[in-house]
Amino acid sequence: MLNRLRFLAIFLSTCLAVVMLPLFRRVFSLILCGLLFANSSLCYDLLGNDITKAAFSGLEEADVSEITEITPDNGQEIAIPPIIRPPSAELPSFIPDDFVVSRQTPYDSGRNEIVVTSPSTDTTQRFWVSLPGEEFQLYEVELTDVSVNNAEQIVSSVDAQTTSAEVAQRLQSFKANFENSVLSEITLADGTKAEFSETQVTIRQPDGRAVETIIKSQSDRNTDTEIAHKNQQKFNKLIAQANSSCESNTAKEIVKEATDIEQWSTAIAAEWSSDLSWQDALATRLIYQASAALAHTLKEATSGSVALQKVTCKEPVQCGFRRDTRAEGISGSQIITDLFRVPSGAEGDFKLEYEFFQVPDRLEISYNGEIKHDFGPTGGSGEQSFSLSQVTQGFVGIRVIGNPDQSTEWWYEIACSCPTELDSTDDPVANTQSDWARILNITNQYYQNNSSNSAVSAFAYQMRTLANGSHNKRKEVGGWAGDFTRNTLLEAVNDIDANEVFWQNPPETGISFWESQFGYYCDNAPDIDITDPNNNSLSEHDCGFARSGEHHFDRHLVPAFKKHVSSTLLPIVENNCLEDKVSEILSALNELESEHSLLLNSVLVPGLDTIPGVSLALRYFAASGIPERAIDLRENTIQEVLKDFLSQGKISQKDFSELESTLDF
Repeated sequence: MLNRLRFLAIFLSTCLAVVMLPLFRRVFSLILCGLLFANSSLCYDLLGNDITKAAFSGLEEADVSEITEITPDNGQEIAIPPIIRPPSAELPSFIPDDFVVSRQTPYDSGRNEIVVTSPSTDTTQRFWVSLPGEEFQLYEVELTDVSVNNAEQIVSSVDAQTTSAEVAQRLQSFKANFENSVLSEITLADGTKAEFSETQVTIRQPDGRAVETIIKSQSDRNTDTEIAHKNQQKFNKLIAQANSSCESNTAKEIVKEATDIEQWSTAIAAEWSSDLSWQDALATRLIYQASAALAHTLKEATSGSVALQKVTCKEPVQCGFRRDTRAEGISGSQIITDLFRVPSGAEGDFKLEYEFFQVPDRLEISYNGEIKHDFGPTGGSGEQSFSLSQVTQGFVGIRVIGNPDQSTEWWYEIACSCPTELDSTDDPVANTQSDWARILNITNQYYQNNSSNSAVSAFAYQMRTLANGSHNKRKEVGGWAGDFTRNTLLEAVNDIDANEVFWQNPPETGISFWESQFGYYCDNAPDIDITDPNNNSLSEHDCGFARSGEHHFDRHLVPAFKKHVSSTLLPIVENNCLEDKVSEILSALNELESEHSLLLNSVLVPGLDTIPGVSLALRYFAASGIPERAIDLRENTIQEVLKDFLSQGKISQKDFSELESTLDF
């Protein structure tokens, strides 16, 4: 009897614990969260695991870098937890995970449309991004033929007086627009819209009526920080897998934006008003659903078969380059997409040469959203000519649709008709005579106006000497002074003419080299005596010449050098018809170096000896220091321009490495 009573007591105690423990846990958690005014995912987790998991369901771990932790301002009260409605679950079934890149199409607008499709569901995603050679920009994302598996749950969550079929139709397709790669708008198939700013989102019905404006609270900011920390690990993995700085920077931008959208999604789920009509509540719920799916889409787009950072950073196919499945060791039965760079120097039609062997394959060329040329499906080899005269952005999309037969192999190559000679790289200003007239007039006037101004008279005299000496050696009369010398002097006189007050007495700030040589003297002249190795003393005009000369270096020589090197090399690097682009670049650089050296040795240094009022000491330092700095500037500028061309995709890594080795920088 006693054993039975013990057994009954144990049984009743166990039942009571099972029934009361969850209730006690929720009551205790609610009291604790209320007392602490806590509002975080941890508090929500204590209050109800199922709700929290539903709110974050389907959001795979994503990553972002350089996200600043957001902490409450001192003295700012943290908000009481808002009501959390159970959002959509099972986002992975909402967005399939078998997407592959199926097409790339450049547009006149300067955008590249990357289309990815899911073979299992026919769902399509479109990403409009920047073209190669530009800083990555995400302009638009569109999802179509989306399969909505939780429409009934969405209807019941807001007591909507509508059908699940109507909800599924409203979410079947939607698009997102971005400004400077930051989400600005989401629009559903029926016109329901969300407008995003940095701190709030306004949701509107299809007729434009505002449903509500949701402002991020402090609790949302705390959650934002948690999301950013959660995303860090995967982003670091993407960086480790990147093959170039382009890939890592692009992945960073995509995941950063995905994280921002995920943060907005959780804020919408937490903050929308509880007194909305079912129509407005449904609109807000659908925007939440779309934003969550969009964040998931962007995060998934950095991995797997899509890997947008690899697609956008892949070097375009060029004239004479052969895509060969056998040589590259890839399957020919898949869809392969490329961008083909249309060379600026090409003339007439292009010629496609292909070998599809025994199993038929197909090749398409697209532009502005249309298939411009279509070859196949066919087997065997062949040649086809086609025109790309309508292309304005320098790229077209190439898509090879491999036969499903796993044994299929193929290659293709596009040949370009090239001009026999490069176009002239002369400065676009045609009237060189008027340029020289302006240069001589302004430098002469500048000296006349400041001949008695000790701060700049020596510099003004040197500018006039440079102008006259170079004009006497100009190419138009058979000399060596060409585009570089004329453009550099033109840069200087335009600035001197536009900033007359500055050039009457340049300020003393921003000087490094000359102050290191003459700073003490310039602060104390003429009370001290500084001499060069030949015991020549400095004069009262030396500081003005040194300081104004340094400003001439920074304001004129540096930008003029880069502008001229870029404009000289650009027609070469963009002309993919050239068989040996490296040799053409080196030839152009040798010509530039020759003109620059003659300018230094034939005009600049000899001109120093004629400047009135400048000491022999300064002439000694200038004669040795100015040419050395000028040569450093030339080499550094050439290196910088070539690196820019590499990052812009205008020259290949192979060509850059060869130039780097030859030029020894």
